[in-house]
Amino acid sequence: MDNKLINEIISLAENGGARGNDITAVYSRVYIALKKSLGITPYAEQIGAALALTGHNMVQMQTGEGKTFSAVFAACYEALSGGQVMILTFNDYLARRDYEWTKPVYDSMGISIGCITADTPRTDRRKIYSKQVVYLTAKEAGFDYLRDFVCFEPSEMVFPQKLNFAIVDEADSIMIDEARIPLVIAGDIAAEDDGSTAEVYEKTADFTDDDYGIDDDSRNVYLTDAGADKAESVFSCDIYAAENTGLLAKICACLKARVMLQEDKDYILRDGAVILVDEFTGRAAPGRVFPGDLQAAVEAKHGLKLTSRGRIMGNIALQYFLRLFPKLAGMTGTAIQSKEEFDTIYGLPTEVIPTRLPCRRTDHPLEMYFDKTEKRKAVIEAIREAQLKQTIFAVQRYYNKELKVAGILLNKYNPRLTLTKDVEDLANVIAMQLDTKIFKSRISASVSIAEAPAHGESVITYSPKSKAAQEYFAFICELTGEKAGDKS
Repeated sequence: MDNKLINEIISLAENGGARGNDITAVYSRVYIALKKSLGITPYAEQIGAALALTGHNMVQMQTGEGKTFSAVFAACYEALSGGQVMILTFNDYLARRDYEWTKPVYDSMGISIGCITADTPRTDRRKIYSKQVVYLTAKEAGFDYLRDFVCFEPSEMVFPQKLNFAIVDEADSIMIDEARIPLVIAGDIAAEDDGSTAEVYEKTADFTDDDYGIDDDSRNVYLTDAGADKAESVFSCDIYAAENTGLLAKICACLKARVMLQEDKDYILRDGAVILVDEFTGRAAPGRVFPGDLQAAVEAKHGLKLTSRGRIMGNIALQYFLRLFPKLAGMTGTAIQSKEEFDTIYGLPTEVIPTRLPCRRTDHPLEMYFDKTEKRKAVIEAIREAQLKQTIFAVQRYYNKELKVAGILLNKYNPRLTLTKDVEDLANVIAMQLDTKIFKSRISASVSIAEAPAHGESVITYSPKSKAAQEYFAFICELTGEKAGDKS
């Protein structure tokens, strides 16, 4: 950190601020605005992080240290320099929360600000995108970019034609974990139900693991040599002949629907229709359809009437979308682990910001287990030990089955925890329990996580009605020797 520059900014602010649009003048006025509007006095570390963002770096700043305020400094400076800023977050809740929280600061600085979430009408988006600072998810920005490619008239387009500066919150999740997952916009094409997809689905019912392979990178299923031979025997044709390419596509789509796509994870059934689940937010996405023959295959899987099929109209991976911005910066609590990727892929050097006070948390070394059963037993034991110490149990922020186990056990051994599925309700519950504001929250289909700034702990809950929760509770009862009816 440039301590000399930081001290100059603080000194200017304490003496009433300075006019002009140079970095020290703007930062000093933002400092004053934060203090007057929100009653918050920025720390030197927060200003140092803001300077790093302005310099287009990847900033590592621990949870609760005030990344939200650092982004405000950088956004105000860029906006007053004549450029637009998009602050891209992980979910709608964070975008809306940060927008509402920081709006008084931008208002006092004379900077226009807007927020876009999944339920923002498209008719309003063009006006919001014209604001100097816009809070939204990376996914929403990406989809608006793609939708403009299928507009018939320029007046229907909403996304800015000229991009400038993006600040990515939760950068490790968006820029690394989700970077290669494509955003896909698909058209809905009417289709007549000739029964062929259902027939193919039934005829491929006895295909085994030896008959197909799974490409995890592209999330597709393909036939092995043994599978191709079986398919030719079942359908009495050369499946690789030009006239049978449609049949081959249906076979692969039916296998993917059977072995890869899971109900209540990739999609849900509602009123006799298949509704996709957004892979980023875990929320149902009415109106979206699977591309190609996959939509019909999933409908055949559940014996539903064939209603439509999808055709890919456009797609882009988040990695490539973010690189469309001439200026880019990011912030996260765990940047150093992906330092090389940030530098190689995005050209962003990583700068680690020290905590304002010495960290009291003890970081234990990683523990590895022979198999999942041993790992789950260790999770149970860790939660029991935490309960004996009357502490709140903290885990890494990854959406996997172990989180569901931990969530169920937390409810089992800590009756103070209130079950909730909505991330905003969860934030309110934890805020009341810890008597503090929630700085960071996430939600998935059946797991929610919230973190409190003063303590740095995570609290996990789960949806008690989900199949996964019921299965894992049964598993825990088996391990602990307790009956399902004993759940507290």
